[in-house]
Order: sequence, then structure tokens, then C-alpha cells
Amino acid sequence: MKINVNASIGDHHLVLIPVYKHQILKKDELGLNEELEALFDQGVFIGKQGTHHFLRKNKKVLFFGMGEETAITPALTREAIGGAVREAKRLKAKSLAFYCREPLYLGALVETAILADYDFDRYKTGEKEQAVEDFNVIMKEDYDEAVVAEYKALAEGTLVARDLANEPSNVLSPLELALRAGALGEQYGFEVEIHGREVIEGEKMGAFLAVASASESEPQLIVMRYKGAPAVKKTFGLVGKGLTYDSGGLSIKSTEGMVTMKGDMSGSAAVIGTFAALARNQVKANVVGVVAACENMISGKGFRPGDILQARNGKTIFVGNTDAEGRLTLADALDYIIDAEKVDEVVDIATLTGAAVRALGTTTTAIMGNREDMIKRFFEASTLADERLWELPLFEDYKEQLKHHEADLNNLGGDPGTITAAAFLEHFVGETPWVHLDIAGTAFADKARGYRPRGATGMGVRLLYHYIKGDESN
Repeated sequence: MKINVNASIGDHHLVLIPVYKHQILKKDELGLNEELEALFDQGVFIGKQGTHHFLRKNKKVLFFGMGEETAITPALTREAIGGAVREAKRLKAKSLAFYCREPLYLGALVETAILADYDFDRYKTGEKEQAVEDFNVIMKEDYDEAVVAEYKALAEGTLVARDLANEPSNVLSPLELALRAGALGEQYGFEVEIHGREVIEGEKMGAFLAVASASESEPQLIVMRYKGAPAVKKTFGLVGKGLTYDSGGLSIKSTEGMVTMKGDMSGSAAVIGTFAALARNQVKANVVGVVAACENMISGKGFRPGDILQARNGKTIFVGNTDAEGRLTLADALDYIIDAEKVDEVVDIATLTGAAVRALGTTTTAIMGNREDMIKRFFEASTLADERLWELPLFEDYKEQLKHHEADLNNLGGDPGTITAAAFLEHFVGETPWVHLDIAGTAFADKARGYRPRGATGMGVRLLYHYIKGDESN
């Protein structure tokens, strides 16, 4: 999509006009208020949040409702704009013009338009969704071109994550994920190292290797580095869950449960997309990312319930369930990034537990950690990113559930599963400041809503970006 910010409407295919509930336009430059008042009187369109009305008279105009002006928020604005762009696509519009009189929201507007235009249809051979080729922002005020460039890059990083997570598992193997990360590193300007089985075995990553043991696809340890502030001592660590497919292993999932498991690497996709955005925008920060990429499959070589594994940090783990595999790969990845890469703080992001979906649904990500200052900064970043969070507790009572009489830990801590999974991971971070994000409910969507498409949402890229960029210690 080409973004143009100018002061004239030109000959555009469709003009998007935001309308507050029961309010005519304050500046009626296109002479639309008479028609708008008639719509209000007839009750056809009153500006209700999420509604649209397409005018064909004189010019092609799409009114979209913003709801009550007094109740409007940046999040609702994004939803309305995203819905308007998707409606414009349904109307086969190739070029859009949007009236913007709030320069403060220009970056979010540009970002939202790009995200709302996204469709993953590369494997469709028939008719595809109409893509918006030109998005023209009409505004009279001066604006900062750097803001537009930043949010375009941030949206691009989110699309990187969406594309990766949407790829079917017969295309995106662990090795292919690693190679794509390498190619993106060359494109955007961050370093990528790819390590195979020999290095993983040398690192004694027994938990990671156990999960990978049944698959014919070799596991890959992906290490990414972005050095945007060489003079700054602090280094952020990002760990993304990288299960390119999860059958559940011998604790096999249902067929329905396996259909979306191509997206069980959405955490790694978010980390890779974040690196793309940070590097493109030359953010002043130092970041290391680690992904333990593999498949959890079934064969005679696979690990079993009842097995006892030894993780990289030496702790032993009783396998209570082979479908609680993500925490095993994350455990070794967390220990590696802290011990080998010497990061000062670490965040892991993962589609980890079905319990997160049951607790928070598909709109909110669960957050836990051992540092309240980090969690506070994440909530600040979530407001900028419009990616909602809800903190869950990590009380000692929950940690007791992970004890096992035959090993140091049980990988299955029981209910509440989202919390006990995070409590398990805490055993592998020591005293390092750490936050865990469970995106099981927010990484994928069954249907499009606002600027979030059906399929992979790219959840986490904008959140991590704003968290890192907004850190005052840089």
C-alpha cells in the first residue's frame, strides 16, 4: 500500500468520512451535511460505532460511525478505521482518501490502514480480496514525516509476523523458519545465527531436544541480535515459542485442536517481526532474540509421559503430558539467552495454554512476571499498541503444584494452567527480571474484526516494540 499525506482530495476511488453519532460534519468541504442529516432523520445511518453507509450520489463516499464523541478512545478509533478500510475493500476500492483532522493520531491511522488491508491469500488460485493500492490522508495541519515512516515500518513488522504464523506447516518447517529469519535479518539489518542439532546437543538442551525427538525435521536454535545503541550497556532479551507444528505428541490433540497448530510459532513470529520493526526504525536499543524451533510429532523416537528430562540449567523434569511441550522448549531457550547471551532482562511470548483462552478469551493477553516495574511498563506500551493485557498472579501456592516426587519439576502443574505454566518457566530465569506473555487467545482470530484479520493477528510486535522503545534506561 502506498501512503500519501497531502491536503487535497484528488480523484480518489472512495472517500472515507468519520461521523460521530448524530453529529453533522464540522467542516463540510464536500457538501455532505444535507444528505447526512437526511440519513439521521430516517434512521438509516446515525454514526453508531462500527456501522457504515455508502453514498453513490455525486462522489463515492463511505460514512463510517465513530460512536459518541465523548466516549471515543484511540482503541475505538482504530477499530472504526480498520472496519472502514475492510468495508472499502469489500466495495472493491483500490484507492482511498481519508479525512484526518487529528495530527496526534496520524501514525496510528497509517498503521491501522496498512494492518486492515492485510489478507493472507497467497495460496488461493481463484478470486482474491481487493487490495488497497493507495491510501491518501487528507489533512490541513503540518505533520511529521518521521512519524508516518515509523508507523509504516511498525505495521510492516506486524505483517512479517502475520505472514510467518499463517504459513502452513508443510511449508514452514523449523529450518524454513530459521532461513526466513536469516533473510529478514539481511533485509532489515539485524544479525541472525542459526544452529542445528550438534550445537543444541552441545548446549545440553535436553528439554528442547526431547520435544523435537519424534520429528523428521531437525530442530533449529535461532539467535538474533540488534545493536542499535552500542554505547548503552543494557540488553533486552526476547524469547519466542517456535513450535512450527504441535500434534501434542503421544498426548495427542483432537483433529480440531490440531488444525490451527501451524500457528504455535506465533511467539517466534512476533519476536522476528519486532526485530524487523526495531531495525527499520533504528531504535536506540540493544536486543537479543532466541527461538528454539522444532515440531512436536509422534514416532517411536518421541518422548513419552513418564519420562524424566534434564534441562540446560540442570533441573530435571517429569513429563506429565507431552502436549505441555512449549514450556519445555522455552525453558532451555530462557536459560540460554540469560546464560550465554548475558541479557539484562528477558520477555518470553508464547501461544502456551488453552487455559488463557478460557480465562481471557481472544481479545486479551495474559501477563505475569517477577518484576512489577516491567509489568507496569508493559501496560503503558499496551495502550500505545492497542494490544490489551491482564495480569495474573504468581503466588507461591501455584508453584507448589509443580513439585514431583521423582524429579525437580513436573511439566504439568494442573489448574490454573496459564499460571502454573508461567510458574514452571520462572524456574529457568533465576534472578533475571522476566515477563511472560501468553498469547494463546490473541495470536489467531476466527473472523476479521476492525484491523485484525482472520488468521494470524501479529499480536506482540507492536507491544514489544513500544515496550523496548519506551524504556527510559536506554
